[in-house]
Amino acid sequence: MLRFLSRLAPVFMLLTFIAGLVGTVEAEPDDPTKDRPYLLSLPDLSSPRATLQALLDNGEAVEKSILEHGVPWLPRADTLRMIDTVNVESLAESRRELQGMFAAARLKDVLDHIELPPMSEIPDAAAVKAQNISEWRVPRTAIVITKVTSGPRAGQFLFSPETVARSGELYEAASETAYLPGRGINLYAEFRYLPGPMIPRAVVGALPDFLRLPMFGQALWQWLGLALVLAATAVCMLKLIGWPRRARDARPPALGAAGCRRDDYRSRHLRADGDRVRSQRLGPDA
Repeated sequence: MLRFLSRLAPVFMLLTFIAGLVGTVEAEPDDPTKDRPYLLSLPDLSSPRATLQALLDNGEAVEKSILEHGVPWLPRADTLRMIDTVNVESLAESRRELQGMFAAARLKDVLDHIELPPMSEIPDAAAVKAQNISEWRVPRTAIVITKVTSGPRAGQFLFSPETVARSGELYEAASETAYLPGRGINLYAEFRYLPGPMIPRAVVGALPDFLRLPMFGQALWQWLGLALVLAATAVCMLKLIGWPRRARDARPPALGAAGCRRDDYRSRHLRADGDRVRSQRLGPDA
């Protein structure tokens, strides 16, 4: 088995390298006509209506992009705009982008399960100013959009830190209900369980359904892939460690035989010399 894995490891490494090259070549090219640069297209977060609309619109754009091109290497502008709608200031800075992306994706999925009031009934910037509104709750849910009162984002309406913290619970609760008509793309699952650009999405889509089932936070095919990578790495390390030992232990047969003959020759001559010395000491009568 070990010999089979040692032969399979280089092939697996080569296929991984080729897949990486293909994924890089086939990665979605930058197209300014599809998505304006993030810094030139920041989302409108001036009211609960604007924030909710920003999450829905950019979430749909991300879903479409993932279905066509797979999960990109880096967050697209529409992904960053979607992340901007959630308040992650309470998290460590190193975790904000990833956790913000997950929270926004979970909230987008939750909203795809529930009936929202007409946009005209959700407070806009004019209503916020006229009525001094500081928060708005999605009816009959724990989803709250609040106005930030301090810091660099003061004045913006964002999904509250409490909503972000409970986004996992909301996601699990929504998963027990049906999607609204026309919905059904689970953006959170796309981010978490589907491959990046190195692995074509069609390859994963062709796998049996049970391999795409989530298990301990990852899809089953991801765990199997990890096991294969670790096995291939272990085999490669064993081969690298074993080569110096094998090179040290291996001696050419001819030299080995010659070495044995030299040792035998020396032993016989030493014994012969010792017998002559003993004979001379004892004399002819010995």
